[in-house]
Amino acid sequence: VGPLVKNTVMGLLQQVTPFFKKNETLCIDLSKVTQSDSASLALLLEMTRLAKANNIVISFTNAPKQMMEIATVNGLTALLPMSN
Repeated sequence: VGPLVKNTVMGLLQQVTPFFKKNETLCIDLSKVTQSDSASLALLLEMTRLAKANNIVISFTNAPKQMMEIATVNGLTALLPMSN
C-alpha cells in the first residue's frame, strides 16, 4: 500500500467503497502501510461507519506502531476494531 496519509486517503476510499456493497465481513490488513497520520485514522473511522451502515463486520489487523500511537493519543482505540 505505502503511505496512508492526507494526500492518499481519498483515492483509497474511492477504491474500497465498492467492497462495502459486496461483503458481509471485511478484514483489512494494514501491514503494508509505510507511513500514517491522522488522515489515515479518519479513513479507518469512515470505513467503520460504512461497514456499520451496510451491516458488515469489519476489522483492521497489523496496524503499524505509528498508527496505533496516533489512535491511542486521540482516544480512538475503542472506536476502531483493531487487532495485531
